[in-house]
Amino acid sequence: MKRIYITIMIILSVINCVAVDTLGLTDTYKGDEAKKKLLAAAKIGDYLTANAAFTEQGYTGSQLDSLVATQVITASIIDEAVFSIDESKYYKKKDVDNCAQVIQFLGVALDYDSFTTYLTNRTCRLSPNDMILDKNIGKSSNSGS
Repeated sequence: MKRIYITIMIILSVINCVAVDTLGLTDTYKGDEAKKKLLAAAKIGDYLTANAAFTEQGYTGSQLDSLVATQVITASIIDEAVFSIDESKYYKKKDVDNCAQVIQFLGVALDYDSFTTYLTNRTCRLSPNDMILDKNIGKSSNSGS
């Protein structure tokens, strides 16, 4: 009887974990939301970087605005292809938010576009939570181990 009770408890625990992760009730973003956050941060970072670069080159007014807009649109198209986020999985909020900050601010400081910042920065090596048992439980999912 005791074994049946323990088996039932284990099964219910696993089902609960799956339900919580599937519904996104943990401290996570669903992949599509995570990607939107990263793309929004990238647009801000690319705007700031392009605006500073073209202003330094002497462009002003509508000419500056069109050059910056073209740069941001081009980078956004590349970002869509480069940002490797599985939109059906879940990612830790802290990891996604940290990556977004890196894309938004570090790229500007180093004069890099968003996709270069994303590809070269370890903070943006995001990995999704596992469905049944989160291999990243209690630690950052983008840490090496």
